Amino acid sequence: MKENKKISALLAGAVLCSGCMTHGAQFDPNLADRLQPGVSTVQDAAQLLGRPSAESRLANGEALMQWQYVTGTMVGGRGSHLAVLFDSNGRMIRIVHKWSQ
Repeated sequence: MKENKKISALLAGAVLCSGCMTHGAQFDPNLADRLQPGVSTVQDAAQLLGRPSAESRLANGEALMQWQYVTGTMVGGRGSHLAVLFDSNGRMIRIVHKWSQ
């Protein structure tokens, strides 16, 4: 009987977690307000926000760095996205996108 309760508890936990999903590393997009165009570097951003989730190099040498975090269950979710553009010398140009929910 005790064995059946253990199995039932394990199955219930598996069912509850089967609807869970997480992508990326958690970060605070509001910290990006500390970055300064023309002054802050890619290294400054990584130190403040953590390692970017994605990096895209443009033909002109600029780099678009993106931080992304999403977590959700069957009943709701939340997430954050930040995209920052850097020049070919690694200096910040501007925040392209900032979103958090």
